[in-house]
Amino acid sequence: HQARARATPTWWIASYTALTRAAADPGPPPEAAADHHAGDDDPTPDSPPAAPAGHAVGTPDPWHRWPRGAQAGVVLHALLQHCAEQRWAPAANDAATLQPIAQRLLAQHGWPADRQTIDAADLAVWAVRIVQRPLPLPGAAPVALAQLERAWPEVGFWLPIDATVPADTLDRRIAQHVLPGQPRPALSGPVLHGMLKGYIDLVFAHDGRYWVLDHKSNALGDTDDAYHPAAVQAEVLRQRYDVQAVLYLLALHRLLRQRLPGYNPARHLGGALCAFWRGVDHPSAGVWCAPTPVALLDELDALLQAPAETTA
Repeated sequence: HQARARATPTWWIASYTALTRAAADPGPPPEAAADHHAGDDDPTPDSPPAAPAGHAVGTPDPWHRWPRGAQAGVVLHALLQHCAEQRWAPAANDAATLQPIAQRLLAQHGWPADRQTIDAADLAVWAVRIVQRPLPLPGAAPVALAQLERAWPEVGFWLPIDATVPADTLDRRIAQHVLPGQPRPALSGPVLHGMLKGYIDLVFAHDGRYWVLDHKSNALGDTDDAYHPAAVQAEVLRQRYDVQAVLYLLALHRLLRQRLPGYNPARHLGGALCAFWRGVDHPSAGVWCAPTPVALLDELDALLQAPAETTA
C-alpha cells in the first residue's frame, strides 16, 4: 500500500476550476482547488473579488445595469441561495420584503456603503424576476423556481477517482457527447487521480426528474437580445461550462444511484441548466440546457473507476 501511495501521478483534489484553468496555464496540480461559482463574473481561487464596476449606460432593467465583476456575481449567488433556503419566499412575491436581505448581503460582502440601498433595490427586483421566470426544460413542462416543491441549494460533492485519467481524455469524451463538432478550448495538463470536488448551485426535482442548475452572472451584452441561444452556447463553450455540467450530472447520477430506489437515469435524471440571469427577460431566459447524456455518464463511470484491488 505504501508503494502505491508514492506512485505517480500525485494524488490530489481536482475540480472544474482546476481543469479549465489548466488549458491556459498547464503545470503541476495544486494540493487542493476550489470549485465554487467559477466564471467570468465569479471568483476564482487566485483572483480576489473585484469592486463593482458601475452601471451600464442606457439599460433600464436592473439585471443589465447591475455591476460586473467577481463581487457582483458572489452577491447574486448569495441572494439566490437565501431564496432557495427559504423555499423561495419572499422572493416569489415581494421585492420590497427581499430588499433588506439583499442590502445585508451587500454589506457583508464589502459593497460600497453609498451604493448599498439603490443596488439592493435592483438586486431584489432581479431575484424576484429570476424565481418567477419559467425555466425551459428539455422533455418536461417549464417550471419557475418559485413553483418547485423540492430543491436543494449548494449541494457539495466529492467523487473518488481511483483511476489515472489525463484531462484531455476526459475532454475528448465530453466533446463527443455534448455539442459535438463545436469548437471549444481544449483541456490539457493535469492528470486526474484522487478526488473530484465541487458545489452545485441548485439540485431540484420536477415531473419525476432531477436536474442541476448553475447560476451565472456573466455579462454578454447590455440588452436582452445579447442572450440569444447562439450567444449563450458560445459562452458555455468558451468558459467550458459543458465540462462543469457533465461533472455535476455525474455527481448527481451517483448520488441518485445510491439513494433513489429503482433509479434509472434515462427516466429519473433530467439534465443540466446553465442560467445566464442577465438574460432573464430573453425568450430563452438566458438558459442553456443539456439533456442528460446517459451514454457519456456510463463511459465516465467506467473511466474514473479503477479495477478493485486485492490484498495479500
